[in-house]
Amino acid sequence: MARFPSIKSLANESLFTLKRFPLCLLSAIIGSAAGIYLINTNYNQANAAKNADYLIMVCSLGLTLFFSISLFAERKKFDKNKTIILNAIALILLVVYYFFLHERANSMEYVRYTLINIAFHLFASFAAYTDKQNLNGFWQFNKALFLRLFFAVIYSGTLYLGICLALLAIDQLFNAHINGKNYMRLWIVIAGVFNTWFFLAGVPKNLEELEQSDEYPKGLKIFTQYVLLPLVTLYLLILYAYTIKIICIQHLPKGWVSYLVIGFSVLGVLALLLVHPIRNREGNKWIHIFSKWFYGALYPLVILLFVAIGTRIGEYGITENRYFIIVLAIWLTGVSTYFLFSKVSNIKYIPLTLCAIALFCSFGPWGAFSIAEKSQMHVLENILTKNQILVDGKINTKHKTVPDTIAEQITSIVKYFDNMHGFKDMKPWFTTNIDSLIADTLRYQRVENVMKLLNVPVTYNYYRNWNNENEEYKRFNYYTSQEEVKEITGYDYEFSFYAYSYSNYYYDKATTIRNDSISFSISKDSSAIELKKNRKLIYSLAVADLIKQWNDSLKSNNGYSSTVPYKLMQKVYEDSTLKIKLQFNSISGIRNKERYHIDNANGVCFIKIK
Repeated sequence: MARFPSIKSLANESLFTLKRFPLCLLSAIIGSAAGIYLINTNYNQANAAKNADYLIMVCSLGLTLFFSISLFAERKKFDKNKTIILNAIALILLVVYYFFLHERANSMEYVRYTLINIAFHLFASFAAYTDKQNLNGFWQFNKALFLRLFFAVIYSGTLYLGICLALLAIDQLFNAHINGKNYMRLWIVIAGVFNTWFFLAGVPKNLEELEQSDEYPKGLKIFTQYVLLPLVTLYLLILYAYTIKIICIQHLPKGWVSYLVIGFSVLGVLALLLVHPIRNREGNKWIHIFSKWFYGALYPLVILLFVAIGTRIGEYGITENRYFIIVLAIWLTGVSTYFLFSKVSNIKYIPLTLCAIALFCSFGPWGAFSIAEKSQMHVLENILTKNQILVDGKINTKHKTVPDTIAEQITSIVKYFDNMHGFKDMKPWFTTNIDSLIADTLRYQRVENVMKLLNVPVTYNYYRNWNNENEEYKRFNYYTSQEEVKEITGYDYEFSFYAYSYSNYYYDKATTIRNDSISFSISKDSSAIELKKNRKLIYSLAVADLIKQWNDSLKSNNGYSSTVPYKLMQKVYEDSTLKIKLQFNSISGIRNKERYHIDNANGVCFIKIK
């Protein structure tokens, strides 16, 4: 008869886990505390929130790194001093990385963080098995980790839902008025501390004995044989059919096919890893056949991958994503060759090489970020020079109007630099100091400011909702750049409004005032801004009339990006029940000759109830 573990045995097991993985649990506790602190911060504490965010990121890395070091030291039978030295080095690196994030955190650093995190997780998979032998032990160990993680998630999720329901019952039955943030705090404690502690308690203790284990879940073989393998075969048929198609029509492959090839490769490699321990058992000869067939079939697809990504690089240069695809294509070539011709087939090489690649790509002049930055700067410089926007190393604002396709490419690259690297390398192109224009403001404003300096309209290809090549489509954006003091005299309420439309999706958020619902939205034909009361249309503001008025006032017909005086961006609507003043901050969309199609409008609304 099964017996429930006693409180004493649970306490002893928890204490043993704490002694075995002290720094892992410390990382989990500190990271959870930072998460709770982050929930408690408000919008006035932006710097404190960032510091907490960076601390959570570093603690996440620390948890995995200290876990790997503990396993490595345990398997190598290091004495206490050696283990302390390894952990001290890891701690110093994490502290340095925290301050590095604090100074340079942007989208690029988050990608770098993801690479490092992937590398550390891969390291954890083989830290206890760094020698060439013990392949079965390596597989059994990772199987045990996966199952323990699965059960940890089930236990943690069940515990969280159970306590949440209990708190909800107390709140509803006894009017306890439990703060909604307590549910998030509870989740952080359970997911960060309980889940980690539970997982670590199930990490195999006798690592040497795993090599002799022959346990293999029957369901795993069924899943691999009847789910993964059919998916791999389906992907293969699609990719080979596409390969035949591009050969027949003599057309270069689409860049998107790269992700399908990588998806096929990941599924195939995963399937082979899952059935590795039973490959030599009776009745499993098909595993060897599938292995040779799979790795052989990868060669033509890797060539397709190189052609697809090479085409994109030839046209638009290297970005981080394209760099990663190139590296993965090279890795797939090496892995296919190794497992196709090697008699040993050491599966530990898969996580080991991927770990090395993730670290290799994350830093240095050979890394993804450095190479992508140089490539995109080279592409941008060539485009600007070719279109006489950059002359003798300086920006020429009196250049000829560039075609939309060129404006789109310039916009895309400028947006890329704003997102990943900033504009520091562009500063020498301008005769004036542009620091104030590229300061830490809203992203779309920084991109627009740089494009203004280049005298090129902001143009996005995904804004083109029509396909008539005989017509010209231009992006327009009218905004007020100066926040004047708002006059609220004569009005009862003030609130911000925002409306946008994209791909037939219309955002419409209502504000309730004295039991009446007031909302703003863009009309279905994108030609007007509609004001609704209780979901009934009461006022429609035609965009064409509004922009004509602005252009007449500005003596401008360019219809693109113009700064409109604050008071000109006001509109007043009045009826027998209410008076509404709309103060627009910006309106943007697409112009086709004299037709204006709005996709974004925002500002402040003032309401007087009569």
